[in-house]
Amino acid sequence: MADILFAHSDALEPDDIDRYAVELDLDIDKFDDDLRTGDYVIRVEDDELDANSSDVEGTPTFYLGRGDTNLVRHTGPYDAASLIRALEQA
Repeated sequence: MADILFAHSDALEPDDIDRYAVELDLDIDKFDDDLRTGDYVIRVEDDELDANSSDVEGTPTFYLGRGDTNLVRHTGPYDAASLIRALEQA
């Protein structure tokens, strides 16, 4: 499911997610129950807080720099040549 959600990050409405679950032949009753009971809400909220505190608005997100200091968020293209140039400049 994670791969499908990532591949279709532009289509994540509830109907889309339900369709992906059906396409994957998931146990729909369990899937719906998991969504409804909120057993995973805390984990999702924690991930969202982490993303917000790191200024991450989507994937992929790259931070470039040396070591753990002076990291700068890469806002350019994500192709290999562009990332290599950005790394060389960092």
